[in-house]
Amino acid sequence: DKIIVATGSRPIVPDAWQDYRDRIITTDEFFELEVLPRSIAVVGLGVVGLEIGQSLHRLGCEVVGIDVKEVIGGLSDPEVAKAAIDILGQEFPLWLGRGAEISEGNDGRLRVTAGENSVEVDRVFASIGRRPNIDKLGLETIGAPVDERGFPVYNPNTMQLGDLPVFLAGDVTGDRMILHEAGDEGRIAGYNACRDKVTAFRRKTPLLINFSDPNICAVGARFDELDPDTTAIGEIKFAPVGRALIMGKNRGLLRLYADKATGRLLGAAMVAPHAEHLGHLLTWCIEQNLSIQQMLRMPFYHPVIEEALQPVLRDLVDQSGLG
Repeated sequence: DKIIVATGSRPIVPDAWQDYRDRIITTDEFFELEVLPRSIAVVGLGVVGLEIGQSLHRLGCEVVGIDVKEVIGGLSDPEVAKAAIDILGQEFPLWLGRGAEISEGNDGRLRVTAGENSVEVDRVFASIGRRPNIDKLGLETIGAPVDERGFPVYNPNTMQLGDLPVFLAGDVTGDRMILHEAGDEGRIAGYNACRDKVTAFRRKTPLLINFSDPNICAVGARFDELDPDTTAIGEIKFAPVGRALIMGKNRGLLRLYADKATGRLLGAAMVAPHAEHLGHLLTWCIEQNLSIQQMLRMPFYHPVIEEALQPVLRDLVDQSGLG
């Protein structure tokens, strides 16, 4: 009577690259490699591309990172994106703002060109996105609604596909392709598939963590979703943060967003040491609807990375006039 579709997704490899597929690596093949390439171009510098690219560089590979966007790590905050590029760009070259073209090189290598930049490499790591596995399901035979991309139109709070007795979970939606989100979607889809009445659930605060070094993290509302007239933005650079200095990792930038009228924390973006922990802390604060004043009254130990929040919160309180 009910169906749950959880068929996942697959890496995208453009048709124009298929002639070189034997030398193009995706996440499907990467962890099966017995020998690492001496040189590699990482095309696509989102979460996976950055993590794999930096890891390969530190394992001794010659790495070039390429992305058609001007930002990396899925960031939308321009200041945090600039800080991330400045830091990670010191480890290996980042060619941004131009798409990659692949052609045959010398001695079995591939030539990868992006704008005026060109390099010959042993392999290409394709990390330009994933495609939901829906094209062979025959959803069109049951009149399933799809958007302009051909992705299924569903309710993210019920996981129901249109008004059909079909529920989605995980990467097959084309949205929120992150494991903890897929887990929540599976619970929602399973709950509703087992009951006569469809129930809507509030989704949790968005949380994105890139396990590069330093971490890149975004929580809550993204920068490009904010109203600049009603939003206060506070920031701190990690150069003077005590714990970061002790660890010798005092590079990075943290930016917090708060509503000027109420002082409620809206979101954050950062490139910082141990940002994975700061991200969780801030996500929980947003989930609890805490204001910047309430957060500032919390205890902060010294020296810990979390105390970097104090001067930012004080700045936001002053900006909002809520002190």
